[in-house]
Amino acid sequence: MNQLKKILFALAVMVSLGLVGAVSAYAQGVSFTSTSLPRQLRGEGKTEAAGEVVLTVLGGGTIIAGSSVDIVYSTKIVNTPALTTNIFAGGVACTAGTGVCPDAVAVVGDFTLRLSYTVTDAASFTAGSTLTIAEVRVDASAAGTGPITATMSGSSAAPGTNPISFTDPRRDVGVIVKPSLPAKVPKKDDVAFPILTCAPPVSSTAAGSFNFRLTAEEAFGAALATALQEAGFSDTPAPTLGTSVIVVLSGIPKDFIVAPVDITTGTTVGLTFGALPGAVTQTVAGVDITFVFTVTASDTASAEKLEIRFNVGTKSGVAVAQGGLTGDIKATVKIGLIGTGTILDFAENEQGSGTVATVSECVTRLLMPWAANIFGYDTGIVFANTSEDDAVFKPNAASATAQTGTCVLVGYPAAGGTTVSFTTPTVPAGQSQALVLSGTAGFSGFSGHILSVCNFLNAHAFVFLIDGFGAAAPRVAEGYVANVIPNASRVFAVGEALGH
Repeated sequence: MNQLKKILFALAVMVSLGLVGAVSAYAQGVSFTSTSLPRQLRGEGKTEAAGEVVLTVLGGGTIIAGSSVDIVYSTKIVNTPALTTNIFAGGVACTAGTGVCPDAVAVVGDFTLRLSYTVTDAASFTAGSTLTIAEVRVDASAAGTGPITATMSGSSAAPGTNPISFTDPRRDVGVIVKPSLPAKVPKKDDVAFPILTCAPPVSSTAAGSFNFRLTAEEAFGAALATALQEAGFSDTPAPTLGTSVIVVLSGIPKDFIVAPVDITTGTTVGLTFGALPGAVTQTVAGVDITFVFTVTASDTASAEKLEIRFNVGTKSGVAVAQGGLTGDIKATVKIGLIGTGTILDFAENEQGSGTVATVSECVTRLLMPWAANIFGYDTGIVFANTSEDDAVFKPNAASATAQTGTCVLVGYPAAGGTTVSFTTPTVPAGQSQALVLSGTAGFSGFSGHILSVCNFLNAHAFVFLIDGFGAAAPRVAEGYVANVIPNASRVFAVGEALGH
């Protein structure tokens, strides 16, 4: 059999077996290659716009009716892209059933975007045709550290003759950035602002009157954006709100007033905010106060900085009662808005936090390690109220705030048992008050240590013990200065562990 006959014989066999038809039909399938443009996404965002996915036809072919293309995202899809505005063929918004465009787009379950080809006429694609899927919003807050991926697959109504395949089916569409607005609270190198309840600062909203501040800087240019800019990332649906900077203050005492006094962006001119929130008066001690700063302009091409300044104080001449809320005032910076349930929405987050002010009562705590009024011993104690110190500190330095108050002594018997107490007469600023235990009610027969609380600052005490008090020739005499215990120092710490 010559060569021509062999070829004709082979073709006859293939036709009889239906192989020629199969090879021809297989050539009508469509193979795609994929590319993507990953976007930086705020890791706190629940409605972030993922990057585009571009599908390019290799070699041409046909997708028949009843087939579909699935794009599975690695985190939840939170919107449904529109066929006429978010799916593009060669850069032009799709019309159902034309070119490479599907007939319908739907979200199946939480993670799958399905492009369906349902018309009875086959969709024939030419080599090089492109299909772009854009403006898909996803929940980046549930994606961990990322990246966020999109995985493509095809489901053909006739896989034997018209398969749908992908040469590179998985693409990154999002890079998680978290924190997206890292903050310094308080501002770097600042220390917590001290507040005394007996002389609180006066509240003010005047620029430059701040007593604490914080800073933040975008981790990438689009971390802060207006509603219009957010719509540019994805407008299905169009967001009605832009991003905001949120500051939550905790530990504010009752009757204190907190006021944002300024928000600046330094030399960055692209970032601006709306009107400052108004001052807030704390009516219930310890309740958090939240301030929201709304972005009105932003340069999404560059990372921008901001500084927010606050004033905290009371109305002029208003002091805070002793025994009220004391301790740290803390600030936490967040990016939001949070929990809106709409576009735009963020999960609960923290971009930075810290102590911006400390509130201390105007008291002095003293320790007298040994005192006795027993077996011929007696103890004299002198309290000095040194809160009047202008002679030393003015005019070259700030003096103390002059205060008047009493001192409460609480005695702890050396052998244990019930404590005893005594309150001194009033000690005016700049004066002293002396007593002896033998003449102090409740301290008869006492020996042990004494803790004293004076309700004024800058109190000091001298303690003098004598054996044979009142005798012509006392046998033993000794004196010492009482230890000043720093306010809020009773948390177990290294210093106390060492006996300091």
